[in-house]
Amino acid sequence: MFFFSSVLMLAIALPSIAPASAAVKSGTTCKSVGQVVAQGSQQLTCTKVSKKLVWVSKEIVKVPQTSLGSPVAVKAFTEMQKAIDAMGTEGKPNITYIPTPSASSALVSESQRNLIFASEYFRTYLPASRAITAWVVGSPQDSSWYAGSWRVAIPEQAEDLIGRQDYISGQVGSTTDGALALVFTSVEQLTSFHEYTHAVQDEVAQGKSGLLCWVREGMAEYESNAMLGRNSEVVYKAAMLNLVKELSMISTSLFNYRSAGLDYWINFFVSDETRLNGNCRRQSSVMDPAYSVGGLGFQYLEGQYGRDKVFQFIHNIGTDWKGVCPAPQVKQIACKSWKTAFKKAFGIEPAVAYKAMGAFIVNQIAWSYTVQGLNEAAINEQFPQSRSVPEYAPLPTKDVAGGSCNRSGEMTGNLKCVLKGGSMFWSFAGSLNGGSQSGGTQTGGTQTGGTPPPSTIDDLGAPPNVPAPGRSCPYVDDRTHYEKTPLICVKGIPVNKWMIDPNPPTA
Repeated sequence: MFFFSSVLMLAIALPSIAPASAAVKSGTTCKSVGQVVAQGSQQLTCTKVSKKLVWVSKEIVKVPQTSLGSPVAVKAFTEMQKAIDAMGTEGKPNITYIPTPSASSALVSESQRNLIFASEYFRTYLPASRAITAWVVGSPQDSSWYAGSWRVAIPEQAEDLIGRQDYISGQVGSTTDGALALVFTSVEQLTSFHEYTHAVQDEVAQGKSGLLCWVREGMAEYESNAMLGRNSEVVYKAAMLNLVKELSMISTSLFNYRSAGLDYWINFFVSDETRLNGNCRRQSSVMDPAYSVGGLGFQYLEGQYGRDKVFQFIHNIGTDWKGVCPAPQVKQIACKSWKTAFKKAFGIEPAVAYKAMGAFIVNQIAWSYTVQGLNEAAINEQFPQSRSVPEYAPLPTKDVAGGSCNRSGEMTGNLKCVLKGGSMFWSFAGSLNGGSQSGGTQTGGTQTGGTPPPSTIDDLGAPPNVPAPGRSCPYVDDRTHYEKTPLICVKGIPVNKWMIDPNPPTA
């Protein structure tokens, strides 16, 4: 399963909100069931009573305020600080960095440091030994160059990525030679940390997740903002205030998130359960609700249950999927086994958690307009090290699918130099011409090239007993298709395997 997000407009059905200026009283008539409005210590909900629609009020439960809004928010900050304190300093992940031709040395240096820092922060959950290939697009003028690179390294996603190159900020998937793939069009820290979180999700869930949108994007949004606030409670506070303010971007200008009551946020989480998991981002300037609402939801989960429980939940999604649901695909409703994974990690049903998460969001909103956070200029002035990361050694150069090569037809291990888009790139060629499965090159003790281990191969949900990636095949170099995906039989141990053909014959 590849986790590339589809950038399609999606309208989320959320309950209507009464205008903030409309003063209502308990027992008076209202227009639409489910409307909510907060007034002082009361939350009023439009409810059907004896065939009439009237406002029904209830007391808002007040949470003791702290410097970060609530005790749970303080605990979330503590969880993040523990992760920062446990970070290593060596900075030697198995990341192969592929900058486009116009990428400046400053851009390359900055983005590499951010990637290495993120790998250290998440190393408990995504080991440094895991192979990752990262592309950083330096300029749109490189379009033909990186289109060629993607077409040989991530062929199933390439055309989709090329079609929306002007406004993507990052994507995550897998390469033909078995590495995790990261594609960035921005090197600023929030994007780098957000997209790296997606890579961690992919690995922890074993590529079988089909995550709900609030889970996928909310977790990445919280983790990236928390990492921005890593150096002090004051900076973390500013990041969390910005996360709350993102709520104002999830709908039209008529939406006032301050007036949204508990039921509104509960209904958001419920509605997200039936949303296509490949449509987690809108093709517009309006931010999708999954980012901000889900981000606050994960701040609650990490503060209430701890960081390890959150990652246990993601791990459970991968393991509990097996044998329960159809093969996960992009653009489908998430498999309901995620609810089992959630309860196993947190000890409660999601529906119960929604109430607590919704109450947390209401509280954080109320807190946000009673305090003031630092803007970026003030952060840089008062905390000059707030966005700095260690000066790690540059990432070593390796031969991987999608990387540049110099002579068409040249072989190194299971990589072959091919011409794509007017440039030459290494392409994963399996065991063409009888090459050995273990013939990859060695760099710093880490093997590159070679047939990827079966655990990294997605069979695309193919029916039993048909050719599909990772399944056995009789003769090396045989070619076939599964639906529209070209396959080639490569030499494997103990049996040969079908793999996606990076260089299918042209008609």
